[in-house]
Amino acid sequence: VVGYWHSSPRSVQMHKCPLGAASCGANGTCLGGHTGNLCGACKEGYGLRLPLRCGKCLPAPQQLAVYLVLFFGCVSLVAYTVHATLQDNQAGGKDLRPSDLLKVLAQFLQYLVILGSISVPWPPFLSSCFVAAAVVFGAASGQSSLECWLQQTGASTHLPLAIQRQLVSFLAPVAVLVAVVALLLGLHGLKRLSRVRARRVRGGWRLPAPKPLQALERLRVTMLVVAFFAYPTLVKASLSFFACLPIDVAGKQPYPEYAVATHRSGYWVSDIQQECFAGWHKPWALGLGLPTAAVLCVGVPALLLWFLVANKHRTSDPCFQELYGFVYRNYTDARPWWEAVWALQTVALTAVSVFHFALKAYYSLLLLGLVLLLSAAVQQAAKPYRHRQLHRLHMAGTCCLYLNSWLALNLFSFEVDGPSLSTLHTAVGAVMVAMDAAFVACCVYGILGVAHPRLQAALIKGAGWVKSRALMLLPCCIGGSHV
Repeated sequence: VVGYWHSSPRSVQMHKCPLGAASCGANGTCLGGHTGNLCGACKEGYGLRLPLRCGKCLPAPQQLAVYLVLFFGCVSLVAYTVHATLQDNQAGGKDLRPSDLLKVLAQFLQYLVILGSISVPWPPFLSSCFVAAAVVFGAASGQSSLECWLQQTGASTHLPLAIQRQLVSFLAPVAVLVAVVALLLGLHGLKRLSRVRARRVRGGWRLPAPKPLQALERLRVTMLVVAFFAYPTLVKASLSFFACLPIDVAGKQPYPEYAVATHRSGYWVSDIQQECFAGWHKPWALGLGLPTAAVLCVGVPALLLWFLVANKHRTSDPCFQELYGFVYRNYTDARPWWEAVWALQTVALTAVSVFHFALKAYYSLLLLGLVLLLSAAVQQAAKPYRHRQLHRLHMAGTCCLYLNSWLALNLFSFEVDGPSLSTLHTAVGAVMVAMDAAFVACCVYGILGVAHPRLQAALIKGAGWVKSRALMLLPCCIGGSHV
């Protein structure tokens, strides 16, 4: 049957393929570069872009160019956030700052990537939008089909490709941190050369030396910002060690002896050919996955809560705010620890996306919607944000994400059947794109307005001019030829 897979020609246990007819043909054959169990592994010349989804590999020079562009874009975004955070922390006060709005936008895009990772038949253009959102974190997520690069460079001979992808997910934030520090140091050096006056000292020229603690303070703030951007990726990498998918059920009648894809713990989603907690998967899952999952999913929220509660009396201290303002500055004095709540919410949403193959798409979307609805209710009751604009933006972003999950739950959690339903999917997908784009535009408008008040005044003036002209033309449009 097209769209279904069975482990042997005689097996009666039929399984629906995650990509349907796009990867599974008739009689258990695999299509489009897919192979293996559930057609979730990749053939030679194809790479795993998302779990159980393969794509054709680009030539090595093009892949290198793509990786460099993605890495530069990610580093530029993080570097700008670090620069804005340093300026906002040094400015002090309790006014709304650009880094506060940047956090709102980054959280929304992170959660949008989590939603897009659920395997439902999204319309093609909507999938492209999810990929575009993932590009922001692509350099730190390993979602750009590193398997292709590893195959072509011959680096896949020492460790399994799935383990190499996991290691890249853990090490990529370190590379981003090093690149951001190097970029900021270079820009800071150029700025000093252009603005600082040289002094004549004993027949030579020398620039004033920077303060000894400046570099350390900048590094600490940079590490906080990079950790904020990389946190969902690191949580996903740690939890994915335990994402197992049962295929054939042992002893299921009739003819269980023909169901050959049988294993008591299932098969690892990151490498659907590998039995879970057997062979090389067990030492890696227990030696790397378990400690990192405990630290990231439990230790980080607990550490944030303890640190911010213990230093609650120091939140108004300029020196403390200069170092840690990025973590608590946008929250009220009564709830500076709210960043720990955000960490728990991120863990919950990421866990749903990681284990959604075992939960099935319908229940995964249902859980995502429940988590978002619960977080919105708690936020509305607690009102943790210092500024009303931040509260409204967070609520609007949560509502957009909830509507996306609700529409996917009711329309995209089943296969498209018929042209009328396909047209409906396309129309709903367009509405979702417009809604998400409007929220991103609001965030960008707010960032530009806070960072550049004159630009905001010009935009408001331009909007008023357009509104006045529209009101002048409205009677003409309504009256038509009678005017």
